[in-house]
Amino acid sequence: MASDKITSGQVLFPLSLLSFVVLIMLAFQTHAMVNDHDALSKAKADQVSQLEQTEKVKTQVNALAVGTLKLSEKGNKDAQTIIAEMKKAGIQVGGEPPQGAPGAAPAPVAPPAP
Repeated sequence: MASDKITSGQVLFPLSLLSFVVLIMLAFQTHAMVNDHDALSKAKADQVSQLEQTEKVKTQVNALAVGTLKLSEKGNKDAQTIIAEMKKAGIQVGGEPPQGAPGAAPAPVAPPAP
């Protein structure tokens, strides 16, 4: 019955092997998370750059549309045709966007009376 005794040598190897495997697993997961974080940071930076370019183009197109509107108000027939076609397409130039239009600011809501 003395041979039924578990010695520290019998427990130490499996325990150290298990600890090593857990350590390797944690290192792998940490490495994967750092790579994912870097990829997400790069994607976000790319989106910010694209958004800035989009805003720049939007400003330029708006300036062209307003210039065309001014020309049409001065009597330019081609500009009047362009503005008429834009209105047919639902594009409003030079004024506030309609309330239901995408990108329109929401209507202000009055606070409830006390």
